[in-house]
Amino acid sequence: MGRTIRILTPAETIVPLSALREALAGGGFLADLVVEAGRDDAWAALALSHHDGPEIAAIRRTVVSSESPGRAEIERLRESIASCDPPSGRRWVAEYLASVRVIYAFQVLIGAEFENGWALLQSVRDRIWTVGGVMQVDGEGYTNEEGYHILWQFPEGVSGPWWMGLRRDGQWVHFRMDLGDETGREAFCRGEIPPDVELAGV
Repeated sequence: MGRTIRILTPAETIVPLSALREALAGGGFLADLVVEAGRDDAWAALALSHHDGPEIAAIRRTVVSSESPGRAEIERLRESIASCDPPSGRRWVAEYLASVRVIYAFQVLIGAEFENGWALLQSVRDRIWTVGGVMQVDGEGYTNEEGYHILWQFPEGVSGPWWMGLRRDGQWVHFRMDLGDETGREAFCRGEIPPDVELAGV
């Protein structure tokens, strides 16, 4: 599979291994989560796998500082959005990247396709995301801090309902659109709310 999901956060708080295991148990899942680098309360790398089964994700925590691998990764992400739309989302993400102090990267592995694999990964991801930040997914794009999708990096042919966000007059407007709707997609990429969409909270 090979794609990567990232949580990009200004917070330097570390979610301890015990809290991540509690999140898995709370979902009723049986899985193995082990530290591969660091220690339980200050880990740098974790392996999430099915109990006695295939690995679901390799999870890496990277601190962003001057001359660090984390700083280089932020610069690569910044370069990758140079031609992405809408322009307002691109500008907001570029500014946000300057505030990021920690990157949590989830390399998705074959075990994610086995029973409950994605649910297991999401349980760990969502518990880590409680520290705050935005999410970036390879082949999809970026969310804002509230979890709405704000920057288009989807491949051709994508379809289905998706919750989106546009920056308007310094505020977020959230709505659900069909990713396969060409008219809606073009409007979103111009920075306009597509017609006939479901607005959040209405």
